[in-house]
Amino acid sequence: MLTLLALCSTLAHAEDTTAAPAPAPAPTTEPAPAPMPVPAPTTEPAPAPAPTKVAEASTANTALLLLEPEPRFEVGLETGWMAITDDRWGNFSSSEGRRTGGVRAAYRLTPAIAVVASWQSGANSADVYGDENLMYDEELGYTDSTLVNGGFNAAFASHELGVGARYGGSAFGTEIYLAGQAQFLLGRVTLDEDVDDDANPGVVEAKGSALGAYAAVGISLPIALNDTLAVVPYLEIGSSMYREAAFGDVGGMQLSGSAGRFGVAARF
Repeated sequence: MLTLLALCSTLAHAEDTTAAPAPAPAPTTEPAPAPMPVPAPTTEPAPAPAPTKVAEASTANTALLLLEPEPRFEVGLETGWMAITDDRWGNFSSSEGRRTGGVRAAYRLTPAIAVVASWQSGANSADVYGDENLMYDEELGYTDSTLVNGGFNAAFASHELGVGARYGGSAFGTEIYLAGQAQFLLGRVTLDEDVDDDANPGVVEAKGSALGAYAAVGISLPIALNDTLAVVPYLEIGSSMYREAAFGDVGGMQLSGSAGRFGVAARF
């Protein structure tokens, strides 16, 4: 009996000293994979709106402002005339009129303003007689067909340079403008009693110069041949005035009076 009790006590002591079993580890769970980023929907960029007519017009106007005036250059041939009021002009011409010819060039700074340069040249001559120099013919009577016995030929030749500007506008394909130039005249007077003799020792020659001005109202009619070339006929009517030009011992003369020019220019 004592033996059984001792055995039971031993077993009970053994159960108390036996270590409690370790708790089961918590189940490990793998982290869920991160969700894949969803790509943003790709959209085609919206096309730029077509330019409106207003924008197109604005662009066109800007181009015109940058390119105007087109064409810019003008070069032309012209003829001029002047009705000289100085009585001394009668020694060189049977009429008051004096004709010249030359060239003109212009450069347009704006559609309304252009700088202009011109060159004109002309020559006139007349036979000068006194009553005692007339020859008498029984059939023809008195005639002035010769320069002998004191008659002579009086000739005048000149070159005129001008620099100035013109200002105007256009309407219905026609241009109307005001033109003005400062001018310089270089003239030569020749008195020759025998124009057929180039070595005539009796020739009297004198040179003179004068400053002047030219002002006129003009009208032109541009005729476009293409985008960069036009033919421009023009007409100007006004007046020209010079200071008196002195020609040494021969005397002086003032070339002033109503004047005009007509010409045809190429604009490019």
